[in-house]
Amino acid sequence: MTNVVSMGDRVVGDAFSISPDRVLQEAAGKLLSCVIVGMDEDGALYVASSEGRANAAFLMQRGIADLIQSLD
Repeated sequence: MTNVVSMGDRVVGDAFSISPDRVLQEAAGKLLSCVIVGMDEDGALYVASSEGRANAAFLMQRGIADLIQSLD
């Protein structure tokens, strides 16, 4: 049995957060490609991708569009 609880398609609101480790564990083994954007403990931007720059930018733009659409 796993200790990871699936959050499904739930949108995380401004006053709620989930551990980055939990998000990454939930995604492990489920993705064909990904882009990770976050901040490290020193506040520095961290960006990593399983794709080249063009595909990573495309994935980020699609993600931004999905986030904006979810506000409606």
